[in-house]
Amino acid sequence: MKGALLTLLLRLAAAPAAAADAAGLQETFAAVAGSAAPAVVSVYSGGPAAAARPPFGEPDDLFGQSLLGREQAAAVPGKIPPAAYHRSGSGLLVDPAGYILTNEHVVRGSTAPVVVLAGDPGREFPAEVIGSDRDKDLALLKISAGGPLPFMRLGYSIPPRAGDWAIALGNALGMEGSITVGVVSSPRRVLKSPGGAAREALQTDAAINPGNSGGPLLNLKGEVIGLNAASYAPAGPYPGIGFAIPASAASAFLQKHR
Repeated sequence: MKGALLTLLLRLAAAPAAAADAAGLQETFAAVAGSAAPAVVSVYSGGPAAAARPPFGEPDDLFGQSLLGREQAAAVPGKIPPAAYHRSGSGLLVDPAGYILTNEHVVRGSTAPVVVLAGDPGREFPAEVIGSDRDKDLALLKISAGGPLPFMRLGYSIPPRAGDWAIALGNALGMEGSITVGVVSSPRRVLKSPGGAAREALQTDAAINPGNSGGPLLNLKGEVIGLNAASYAPAGPYPGIGFAIPASAASAFLQKHR
């Protein structure tokens, strides 16, 4: 009896501390999302719908369910005719001069992608594809906005570990500034690209929804640990398996093409 009473008292004493920890974590999530959101853009592509192949192989492969493969024609804000754009995704401003990283499969086959900046209403600009790599599923875009833009640097102070918090930002199904939260399931997965090349990916259970491709995956410090790429959902509902391109790979690509 005394043991049970002592356990109850200890739990009651710990409850305020647990609530404070939860509130602090909630504030961290909100602060990270709020800080990163201005640098996350929408990318609309006018290439043929069939041009967007899953970044990890064909549709019947294990990791063959890409985000854009499940998307329908994009509804583009402003004056851009939606019928001209078959695919939409996200992108990350990585330089105040208007350089944007996104996934190659978002802009594949497109001659005139359009970028819409965060905000209501967001400003929209034609984008130039500066460089792309299909095996790495990375593309670098450039827009001219007439002034410096909010941006985020790639990289982290501590390498991501399995169990670390992971925060995914993007424009899921065209809904700007969507955030999902999970953990890093594995900091290193070796996957095959459509061309057969092996490449590393971060695995996370933070929901990578259609339209999140190209958005950032962040840690609790608000550092970019990866670029959202795809989810594995062959049966329909999201099963908690998503992939991001590691920040190190994205940074090397950026240095090569900028």
